[in-house]
Amino acid sequence: MKLLAWNCRGLVSSRAVRALLEIQKREKPDVLFLCETHLGKARAEKLKSKLGCDKFIIHESDSRSGGLLMLWKKEVVIKLLNVSQYYIDVVVGQEETWRLTGVFGEPS
Repeated sequence: MKLLAWNCRGLVSSRAVRALLEIQKREKPDVLFLCETHLGKARAEKLKSKLGCDKFIIHESDSRSGGLLMLWKKEVVIKLLNVSQYYIDVVVGQEETWRLTGVFGEPS
């Protein structure tokens, strides 16, 4: 399984989305964790489709900053444990499971 985590510093510009699509095409991750997305649920839904992912968990941005997004393909089983403005915490797998927590916080 391949994971990708990226502080994208905003996915509202087409340039940032193109950069993400290039990374996704090259690396072919099964799960993506994106922080500082600046996205709401409607835009995240569109991005999910562009990336070829099937499911996502979001903590929506206030449209100026923040925003967390975890996307994954249908072959991956993910169960949400908790989500906040600072992290998305999930369990990955069915029989053999492991925990994945994507974290983003201010550096101070």
